[in-house]
Amino acid sequence: MGKRSQALILRILHAHGPQKVSAIAERLDITPGAVTSLADKLIAGGYAFSWAGEGTNKYAWDSWQIIGLLAVSVLSLLLFLWVETKVKTPVLPLNLFKNSIFTVSNLVGFFLNAGMMGAIIYVPFFVQGVKGISPTMAGYVAMPMSIAMLVTSALSGQIITKTGKYKKMAVGGLLVMTVGMVLMYFMEPSTPIYQLVLYMILLGLGMGIAMPVFSLTVQNAVAPQQLGVATATSQLFRNLGGTIGIAVMGSVMSASMTTKMTPLSGTMGQGTASASADPALAEKLALFSNPQNLLDQPKIEAALQSLPPESQALFTHMLDVIREAMSYGITTTFLTGAIVAAFAVVLALFLKEIPLRSGKGKEQKAAEGHAVLNQTKEIQV
Repeated sequence: MGKRSQALILRILHAHGPQKVSAIAERLDITPGAVTSLADKLIAGGYAFSWAGEGTNKYAWDSWQIIGLLAVSVLSLLLFLWVETKVKTPVLPLNLFKNSIFTVSNLVGFFLNAGMMGAIIYVPFFVQGVKGISPTMAGYVAMPMSIAMLVTSALSGQIITKTGKYKKMAVGGLLVMTVGMVLMYFMEPSTPIYQLVLYMILLGLGMGIAMPVFSLTVQNAVAPQQLGVATATSQLFRNLGGTIGIAVMGSVMSASMTTKMTPLSGTMGQGTASASADPALAEKLALFSNPQNLLDQPKIEAALQSLPPESQALFTHMLDVIREAMSYGITTTFLTGAIVAAFAVVLALFLKEIPLRSGKGKEQKAAEGHAVLNQTKEIQV
């Protein structure tokens, strides 16, 4: 896609005269563009973190497929960085990372998204799989968190604009987010829904306060002509954090469920023994081999109702066992997310606070508009 876009741009520019095309071509950073295009085609890092793990994922972390993809990804990154130090007009000026505000903001954004996305993506698993609530009701349960994010995001922006201070907002938002995830770690299958909603609102409040701050700090810390690349880099760090966080949390959940199931192996063995004498029961118990089936409450109810009364008790008992294991796995991901968010809090303490720009040029306004659009998309997700 990168090469095709480049060819299309040059073709359009050619209509404005060969001299302009020649002048622009001399300034284009072709070599890093080719390297990034190659990396995009391989999508090594993305595939590695999408396929890694156990259980529902394709390969284990120590499999040759994942190790190979990660190696290709690292080598591509090193090659890209080496080329960037050699060209006159780099795609990503590495001297930006000498700016401590730029570096700290991007690192915090990485860990913020890793903890946030890696944890909240499993909230539907808890609501539907553990609590047995329908997808529609699960959406209603998650709605207050989204509303809290929108409200606090707008309020924090207004407060920062009036006071010119952003560090306290950043640290405070991350702390609230961390507390929310710690509270979610203590949830159990018996936890009332209203309690889950309160925890999610707290999580949403923290995310809404913290998320917009770090785009602002990046834009405020660089020269106007670097706003575009700085904003894009900030978004890249966030996306990487989210991708890696989701993959790591998936492995944490799978490993935690396996650990929890070990003491319950006696119950599972009892179910297997009973199922061997009852083909109908065996077919229904096979649903538990894939935890995703727990999200389909109508399917679970239909399976239960199709069994005779003497088999329904065992089916219900095993369902409770699986839900208990899933609850343990999901809440462990919340704890992991809280640890990652706490690390982001520590990093945010090193964030330097400088006066906000009072005037906005066209480039800055465009970059800020792009950042607001990205924040809105993240909140909607």
